Amino acid sequence: MKKPLIIIDAGHGTFDPSTGRAINPSNASRIEVDGSFYYEGVGNRVFAREWAETLRIYGYEVEFTVCPSEWKDISLNDRVKRANELSRNRDAILFSIHSNGAKSSSARGHEAFTFYGNTEADIIADLWLKGFKNNFPKIPLRTDLSDGYLGKEANFAVVRDTVCPAILIELEFHTNDEGVRTLRNSDFQCQTGVLLAETLNQYLEMR
Repeated sequence: MKKPLIIIDAGHGTFDPSTGRAINPSNASRIEVDGSFYYEGVGNRVFAREWAETLRIYGYEVEFTVCPSEWKDISLNDRVKRANELSRNRDAILFSIHSNGAKSSSARGHEAFTFYGNTEADIIADLWLKGFKNNFPKIPLRTDLSDGYLGKEANFAVVRDTVCPAILIELEFHTNDEGVRTLRNSDFQCQTGVLLAETLNQYLEMR
């Protein structure tokens, strides 16, 4: 079976070339963790590069809504437009990478969102979350457990308006110190890429 195109959307990202620093306080760790702040847009692009490299090893073609080596953010409409252009007349799946934030520094956990209703994306997200739970048991899953579905449903543009199955992933909380350490961990970055490839392989076997 021919493997689908995987579209990776690295959420957020603003960067000031004059200072060499990411600038997006609303998407940054609240306090310094181990000597520096964690910026979601920067971290998301690290995961995008790692996941793309791993997926290509597994034989998947990978494209991006935003080049992960470029830090300027683009609108949600442009992200969706790019995804829909890439998936036109072909089999494709989109993964939008994010980290979460909360006023409470104790908030932790992993989430995956799809659009409302029984969708093909639900199947993929459920496989991913089951694998995540098995591979990273110390990171709690934040789930509604609606109808046994481990993911959550939301009206996010990136999962609502794309013509291909789309899953938005909140890897961890960048407002929690341990969450930041997890996000920065190179083993976690690598292992989640492998998990994604294995999730896709499992999904294809079910089709």
